[in-house]
Amino acid sequence: MSKPGWLVCGLALLAPWATVGAQNLGDSAQAERERIARERSTVLQQQAQEEAQCQQRFAIEDCLRAVRRSARERLTRLRQQEERLDEAQRQERAQRRLQASEQRLRERASQVPVPAASEAPARQPKAAPAPALNPQVHAQRQRQAQAEKAQRSAALKDEAATNRQERLEKEETARRRKAQRDARTAEEAARGRAPAAALPAASVPQ
Repeated sequence: MSKPGWLVCGLALLAPWATVGAQNLGDSAQAERERIARERSTVLQQQAQEEAQCQQRFAIEDCLRAVRRSARERLTRLRQQEERLDEAQRQERAQRRLQASEQRLRERASQVPVPAASEAPARQPKAAPAPALNPQVHAQRQRQAQAEKAQRSAALKDEAATNRQERLEKEETARRRKAQRDARTAEEAARGRAPAAALPAASVPQ
């Protein structure tokens, strides 16, 4: 038998005993709580009686302190017993939750089908090979790529020619402007060096 099978069988065998144990624990816990309640009531009654008796004594305060200390110690022991009982019940509830979880595990295990050992895992279908490229389509794509390359090259050449023409026009414009400036400068210089007019000749005395 496989390991899950042993686990399921073991849990199934332990379940009835766990249920009986939980029932017995619940009954004993209830009886213990009733006992603690009776003893607490008895302690409180005795404390009231002894405090009444202290009123008849000379040292009333000392007597009351002793009676109350004794009652407090007995009530503390009862409270500790009650706390241990609460802890036991918490553990019992945790055990019941664990048993419920194991029961659900057993139910799921019984519903899952176990594959036979002879069954081989299904083979995954192989991926279909990529279809071969048609030679005509391949040639057409090459011609299209070459045409696009030629168009890009022609566009670059046109752009370079346009840039060269614009540069030549700018240089010609700059030369004309320089020639005009030089002409104006020479004309102004010529006007400034013009010879003075000849003086009239002196008259000869008679």
